[in-house]
Amino acid sequence: MISILLNIIKMSKRFDKKFSSITIIDYGNESTIAETVAGELRLNSKFMNSLDALRAILNIWEKRNFIPKGCNTIQYVGKHEYFHLLYSDDIANENSKINTLIRRYKKDGGKPVSENSLLDNHEFISDLLVSTNCDAKARKLMEQVITLKEG
Repeated sequence: MISILLNIIKMSKRFDKKFSSITIIDYGNESTIAETVAGELRLNSKFMNSLDALRAILNIWEKRNFIPKGCNTIQYVGKHEYFHLLYSDDIANENSKINTLIRRYKKDGGKPVSENSLLDNHEFISDLLVSTNCDAKARKLMEQVITLKEG
């Protein structure tokens, strides 16, 4: 769990945006590791209290291509959730520059980086930005999206 928080602190300094709160919740038997809800980071106690359980589910997800290849790490969880926080408002606006870039990318034959990224643009951007093994077209989109926030 410390690794997730360290990544979040580092990214918060880079982009000057922070979670309003971080909560550890018992999700029971759900396979949700973490989620971002209205600026709050919610972490599943089952996975935060057992690194073995976290590794096991991330390995399964990677093998099934649910998450991008090479992202079966705890750092992926923190970065992925942080990108939900950072880009949530942009993606909620259908006419935002980010949504325009995503539409153009898909229209030009850009491939999803994971099965999770097919769910919606929130998951698309979060998985794209943490992906380490993407093609040139996806890397270009990644750079454009990051530039929008840094610029």
